[in-house]
Amino acid sequence: MSAKIVGKQKIDYLPKGETERVVGVKLHCVCDTNDEKFEGMRTETHFISARNPMYDQCASFPLGAEINIMFNRYGRAESITLCNEKK
Repeated sequence: MSAKIVGKQKIDYLPKGETERVVGVKLHCVCDTNDEKFEGMRTETHFISARNPMYDQCASFPLGAEINIMFNRYGRAESITLCNEKK
């Protein structure tokens, strides 16, 4: 699935009653949809934990970048790359 990054949000907080901080980045994206019941652009938010190996890459994506998102069988982002990036 391809999407365009329209916002990035740094996440860093300590949940109430916990001892481990939640640190990461949220990518706010818009993407086209082929759903005939939907008009306009679909919005999605993807959280990438700082413990995830792709965190540094995702945190460095510029606003407006076109990205390709691959999901695992549980619906979580497994791979996020720039659309024009070659593997």
